[in-house]
Amino acid sequence: MRDILDTVYYITDGSSVQELEKVHVINDLGLIFDSSLSFCDHISQKINKTNRMIGIIKCDFIHMEEKNIYFII
Repeated sequence: MRDILDTVYYITDGSSVQELEKVHVINDLGLIFDSSLSFCDHISQKINKTNRMIGIIKCDFIHMEEKNIYFII
């Protein structure tokens, strides 16, 4: 197993130096990365969003008659 170094990074803006905050999860360009570069959080979020959308679609079609559903498709 790879050792994780506890490195501190700094940024300067002219005369002052600031320490960069360490985060464990970041969202960049729609992808969620964690500190181990695993996509588990990203995949879980996408699955949850998909399930919510499926639930909305089911609620919209629950009261329609079967012949109307075939007409839409």
